[in-house]
Amino acid sequence: MIETLAHPLNQARLSPDGRRVIRGYTIIQPSVSATLPSATATWFSRIFADPRGIDPYTHAVSDVYQDLVGEGSYHGKGIYELRTFHRLLSGRFPTAHLLSHDLLEGSHVRVGLATDIELLDVFPSSYIAWWNRQHRWIRGDWQIIDWLKPRVPVGGGRVEPNPLSAFNRWKIFDNLRRSLVPPATVALLLAGWLLTPAPMLWSGIIAGLMLWPVLNSLLALLFHPPPPGTRFWREPRDRLLRSMFAVIFLPDYAGMALDAIARVAYRRITSHRLLLEWETAQDAHRRARNQQRQFVLSRLWIPAACVLLFVGAAWLGTSAMVAVAPFLLLWALFPVAVIVINRPGEELARRNFNGGRSAVPAHRRAANLEIF
Repeated sequence: MIETLAHPLNQARLSPDGRRVIRGYTIIQPSVSATLPSATATWFSRIFADPRGIDPYTHAVSDVYQDLVGEGSYHGKGIYELRTFHRLLSGRFPTAHLLSHDLLEGSHVRVGLATDIELLDVFPSSYIAWWNRQHRWIRGDWQIIDWLKPRVPVGGGRVEPNPLSAFNRWKIFDNLRRSLVPPATVALLLAGWLLTPAPMLWSGIIAGLMLWPVLNSLLALLFHPPPPGTRFWREPRDRLLRSMFAVIFLPDYAGMALDAIARVAYRRITSHRLLLEWETAQDAHRRARNQQRQFVLSRLWIPAACVLLFVGAAWLGTSAMVAVAPFLLLWALFPVAVIVINRPGEELARRNFNGGRSAVPAHRRAANLEIF
């Protein structure tokens, strides 16, 4: 990363007024992958810690922004050129205002994505730890909504014209849009089931979107058959599991996103407190292990709501009842799914440098790899 940042073609070049980078990069963002121990620690991580996924935070292996306009997105792990970074950002932001600062910092100083450099990070060990992390990320994304406006806050309580380009404002808006997809999906399903004459159509549309990764995998096998003897079924199977659990978690994910957005609105407008509520990944993982019972009990409203929705659909007619049944069945399994998917995964056969099996627990090996 040092060599990449110091390369003459990558060094930051400032505008004549010295307020923005017009060429080169101040930050180099490498590709980030999950450590093997953390990716196999539980059934949750075994299913979702896939480097071919589309999570823009932990699976940065390619970036359409870098490919199209020569500028990537900063996801919080990388290297920065100290002098230019502090020259451009010193006093730039209001105090105690930014929970997620990485995207905003990268938008001011230009980021280059170096996909041939890889860092290892620990993947959340359970759905609860992942839930907490997503909640914090969504809160952080909505707390920088001011930078979509023509004038933005700066240090000292002042405001000044927004220096971000339309391209960087789009990246902020795209994060907000992404956080609204789960609530919008649930709202679309409910409206399609209860308010339209064609509930099967809306169920089919959402099911097709959820199953598209599986269909894409099957098409890839059809046009590019694997070599004989390979386990060609693993890819479709893994994608089917991810799609199934994505549907099971959908109502809770939608509720989590709305809760995070509502908290930001209340804290920004009314209380002006807890804007920097945050905890380390290690603390989140430790707390998640003791939260499962309380977490599951607090989500029993999901099966209860499924029963009420099924009764309402049955009252509307057979078509509505058939349309809602698959989704409601999966949603009703949410408490059981959380308990099952958080179970420890099967230990893989790994040998250390001396030729024996490693006796170090998975979470310790993950921590060691992260430090390395």
